[in-house]
Amino acid sequence: MSGQVGVLLQGCDAHTQAVCRCRTTALYLPDMASKLVPVCGKPRVYEIQAKGKTQRLYFDAGDAINQITAWLDDLEPDWRSAYGEVSLKPCFISGQIKSGKSMLLNTVIPAVMAAYNNNMFKDVTVMKLDLRDLLPREGFYRMCRQLLAMVVREARDLGIDTLALQDAGSDLQNSDYAVIIPDITHIFRTLKVPLLVLVDEVQQLLLPRNDDGTLDQVGMASARTLLKSLLCNRNTNCLWAVTGSGMAVFWAQLALAPEHGYSMLTHNYVVWLPATHDKGGMNAVLESLVAKQPERGPPEARTALLGWAANSALLCYAFEDIKPKSREGFYETLENFIPRKLATEEQRKALSGLYDASAGCDLTQAPYLNAGIEMMLE
Repeated sequence: MSGQVGVLLQGCDAHTQAVCRCRTTALYLPDMASKLVPVCGKPRVYEIQAKGKTQRLYFDAGDAINQITAWLDDLEPDWRSAYGEVSLKPCFISGQIKSGKSMLLNTVIPAVMAAYNNNMFKDVTVMKLDLRDLLPREGFYRMCRQLLAMVVREARDLGIDTLALQDAGSDLQNSDYAVIIPDITHIFRTLKVPLLVLVDEVQQLLLPRNDDGTLDQVGMASARTLLKSLLCNRNTNCLWAVTGSGMAVFWAQLALAPEHGYSMLTHNYVVWLPATHDKGGMNAVLESLVAKQPERGPPEARTALLGWAANSALLCYAFEDIKPKSREGFYETLENFIPRKLATEEQRKALSGLYDASAGCDLTQAPYLNAGIEMMLE
């Protein structure tokens, strides 16, 4: 980070400074995008190649590549349009936990865009915002300062220097949050550099909490307004793709977002990821995993793993987590995987307000959810 940004951060709280000083992964699209190479004889199975080497396999069970291409087809006429202000439709990647949303966001979307229509997106700069760095328990307005610091950091590393960014950098020390929030939206609204913004863990922004741990109702309303201002910024240079492990929170909050101009429930392009994949493609993925790491689990147990995992993303996630070589160690790890990994993640969503009526879900209308959560948290 430059000394100039370090000076700007003087007086900010420790977490904001830490967020801003983290290195970024923002790059130009041709520099950061992998290539999707079809595997001969295996429909919908692709090698993800970076710098000429295969990193892993991707099984496109939900036809996501064609869905992303259709999204690009839809926005192409208005991309970088000089004829008035148009709000480009953001892409929402929706699906259950461990269904491959983050991989699609950070790997597949850039790969498809890099190869789209004779490289029409070759000048696009890629900005990644991982909102796990935000701290909801510090309240909405502190989160906004953290988000502004994150955006300033990313833009500086990209070499973007606009008047809006200069003002925002100076305002990081400002305690007036009526200044901080407009700074965030103004940066993207006035940007002239073609930009793809990839936002992960978006639910972090939508569930701010008070000091006592309860949901901040006023902050939640402000978060919805801020999110809509970012995603519908009427700048044809700026394109957004969004996902998170708490997409139920995201959809519930979008239903409550203010409409004026665009309704976020309809002004979007959604890529839906299936929760289950067919076994043919998953066999190909498992073969690739075993070839790279044959020491993971006994051979006869891999059939059990294939029958246990519902989709290839979960298969990869479980395979990477299973380290014991013995048969007993393998099955013990597999048996404990759901309560130790998946159920605990669902607990975090429940405790953070995913099924809270104040987050947009009325438990009186869905008693089976309430019963299921009580069983899970016992």
